Amino acid sequence: MKNLEKKIIKNIYKIEFKKTIFEIIIKGLIFIFLFFSLFIFSSIVFEIIKEERLTDFFQIFFEDKEVWKKYFFDSFYIFYLQIPKVYLGLFFLFLFLFFGFFLYVLKNFYRLKNKIISFLKFIKKI
Repeated sequence: MKNLEKKIIKNIYKIEFKKTIFEIIIKGLIFIFLFFSLFIFSSIVFEIIKEERLTDFFQIFFEDKEVWKKYFFDSFYIFYLQIPKVYLGLFFLFLFLFFGFFLYVLKNFYRLKNKIISFLKFIKKI
């Protein structure tokens, strides 16, 4: 009877180990995909901003207060018209997904860590 119980427990540990490894691989691939997507879209957005010389907009903050008040909305409107809205939207989407996924992984990190420790203890027993 004990032999049968050991076989059943061993099979359960094997199944759980495979599920855990699959979960780690999938989460790692998602993390890498989101990170590289975020990197690509941020580099595209910053390259377009650099090419369009949109950083000149920030020079208004170094002017006198009266100039700042008078031309701020005009400068901001021009800046708004020239930024790449699609790429900027995709950048913020991937930024939101990246941090959301990162928080999800951190939330479940201890559960995953406990599973791995349990597997290592089980392997030492065998």
